[in-house]
Amino acid sequence: MTVVALTGGIAVGKTAMMEYWQSNFSIPIFDTDDVGRQLLTEAEILTEVKNIFGESVIVGGQIDRVAVQRRIFAHPSEKIALESLLHPHIRERSQALIAQYLQTYPYCIVVVPLLYETDTAANYDRVCVVESALDQRVRRCFDRGLSEKVTLAIMQSQASSEQRLSIAHDVLYNVQDFSFFYEQIDELHASYSELYPLHN
Repeated sequence: MTVVALTGGIAVGKTAMMEYWQSNFSIPIFDTDDVGRQLLTEAEILTEVKNIFGESVIVGGQIDRVAVQRRIFAHPSEKIALESLLHPHIRERSQALIAQYLQTYPYCIVVVPLLYETDTAANYDRVCVVESALDQRVRRCFDRGLSEKVTLAIMQSQASSEQRLSIAHDVLYNVQDFSFFYEQIDELHASYSELYPLHN
């Protein structure tokens, strides 16, 4: 039984990979960003976020994530404060999910977008990196409604492709059509299933 960390920069295709994996294989997969988003809906965390950013990021009793994103790129100290608040909770909840899944499944996948940046690759048995061409990534960001300024700021704040590849055991290339991408995922699942059979 093993835990695979999947990582990649913004708009490389992590969500498409997750959706395909969930639809085609009986393997649990979850995104630590989703765990963080769930935390931001909880009253205790909301209060702490308000203490960091002030009332301006609270709209209708909920955290305006877009406003928070703008603030952390403009004020690095607030980014550090938010990460210090959320990361311990994310780790705790992720470990609980992993322990639950590995009782039943041969392996599970944890999507950790900032795996290299947080220096946490050693916490996982295997690292898979998703790669995509820069021009495709930029276009996907624009399609999501992100401005050029925000897109560049996010990319510059993340590890480079070379840095991510330096910690990779496996790489998925999202550079052609989805059929090519999915074929690689099929092969990787077959490899993981052979390497890590379930032993009850």
